[in-house]
Amino acid sequence: TATITVTSQNGKKASVKIRVVDPYKPTGVSLDRTGTVVLNKGETLQLAATLSPETAQSELKWTTSNKRYATVGADGTVTGVAKGTATITVKTYNGKKATVKIRVVPATAKPTEVPAAPVESQEPAAEAVQPVSEQPEAVSGPEAPVDVQADPPEAPVQSEADGTGEVEG
Repeated sequence: TATITVTSQNGKKASVKIRVVDPYKPTGVSLDRTGTVVLNKGETLQLAATLSPETAQSELKWTTSNKRYATVGADGTVTGVAKGTATITVKTYNGKKATVKIRVVPATAKPTEVPAAPVESQEPAAEAVQPVSEQPEAVSGPEAPVDVQADPPEAPVQSEADGTGEVEG
C-alpha cells in the first residue's frame, strides 16, 4: 500500500491510498474433484487444478499423504497402488492449496465387451417404423392395414390335430 499526496501552489493537499495487486499471484486453487474419490487398484485418474483469479499463474506442486496407497505425478495423474486412503494435495508457490481424498479399492472385474451384431439395412431403425400418427390415413390393395383387436374375444377356440404335427382350427 502506498499513499500519494499532492500539494497545489496555494497549499491545498489531496491524498490517495493505492494498493498494488499482482494480477498473476494466486489467491486460491481448486480441484475438479472434491470429497472422496474411489479409485480401483492399478487405475489412474487425471486431476485438474484451477487457479483464482483467472489471470493467476503458478507452478503447481502435487503431493500424496501416503505413497503406499496412491501416487501422484507432477501433472496431477493419480494412480491407485493398494487398498487404502491417501490425500492428494496441490499447492501453489505462495502456499494456496486444495486437497481431495482418494480411496483405493481392489480392482473389480470389467465386463467383457461384446461386438454389435452386423446391421443389414442402412436405414436407421427410427425411420423403418412409422408412428401411427405418421402413417397414411387410407391404404387400399394388398398392403391395406388389417384390423387387429388388442384383446381376443372370449369365445372358446377349437382345433384338431391330424397327427402330422400341424394343428387346424
